[in-house]
Amino acid sequence: MKKTICIIAVLAVIVFVFCSCRSDYYKDYEVQYFGEKTYNEINEPCSAEDKAELKPVLKLAEKAFSAFPKSEKEAEKQFGELYQYTNYIDDPNEIPVTEKHDIHFITGKVNGDNGYIWLNYTHINYDEKGEELRGDSQINTRWTLKKKNGEWTVTATLESP
Repeated sequence: MKKTICIIAVLAVIVFVFCSCRSDYYKDYEVQYFGEKTYNEINEPCSAEDKAELKPVLKLAEKAFSAFPKSEKEAEKQFGELYQYTNYIDDPNEIPVTEKHDIHFITGKVNGDNGYIWLNYTHINYDEKGEELRGDSQINTRWTLKKKNGEWTVTATLESP
């Protein structure tokens, strides 16, 4: 019994150390990719007012991640820069019929008619058999925002490859 507990404890420590190293490595990679100043925005708290102002962007994100446009042109027309988060895939052998996604708001900031939002998402496409076609997991993304005609528009997206 003691031997089993020791083995479990050792395995738990190994898993913890591995996960800690991996997350530090990935964080360092993201800091290098985004640049330290931009990446540090993730640690800035979002005011309640800014979060309320940014709600329409989150609703648009939900719509984009859930959409199944017939063409890239249709996706771009409907979602602008967010077209890349739709379920349009131009490979006729990999047409998704269902999807699952999870979007987590990290932070955001509004400065007049400009702003940004940081999100973390997981997005998976499935074929008609329920088999996974493509997917992204735990991706941090930063969207640059501009208010046009009273509505927020995503003007640029940035996420590490």
